[in-house]
Amino acid sequence: MSDRDFDSLLIHTCSIVQAGSTSEYGHTLPSWTSGTTTTSGIACRLMPRPTAKDWQAELEQTGMAGTVISDFMLFVDWADVPSSLKASGAETTHRVTNVLRAAVSVDAGPFDISYIRNEAGEDHHFRLALKRIA
Repeated sequence: MSDRDFDSLLIHTCSIVQAGSTSEYGHTLPSWTSGTTTTSGIACRLMPRPTAKDWQAELEQTGMAGTVISDFMLFVDWADVPSSLKASGAETTHRVTNVLRAAVSVDAGPFDISYIRNEAGEDHHFRLALKRIA
């Protein structure tokens, strides 16, 4: 699939929020209320979590069969995400918000990121498993 073909599938935009930090009892914790950094207008595609057999097989292989780890999948181009999302452990310090299609809200979120996968294996695009939080 060419980059142009992939880009045509990215029908949504979203914001990726990196948490700030706070210190409590000598420990540094993520803070979603202050010190956050937001990258907006990222081309993406939000889809409900697949229920296909290959998805179930993936959960079984990781020992997570029967566990709900995500509600949605988000696909984003490697080049469009903030560099902080590419770091190991970034799923604990980032959230997705404000998913739009043609400037109309699809889902404001926020979404916690369950995992981030370099889907094509050659820094082409990411698949993020998202869990909607209240």
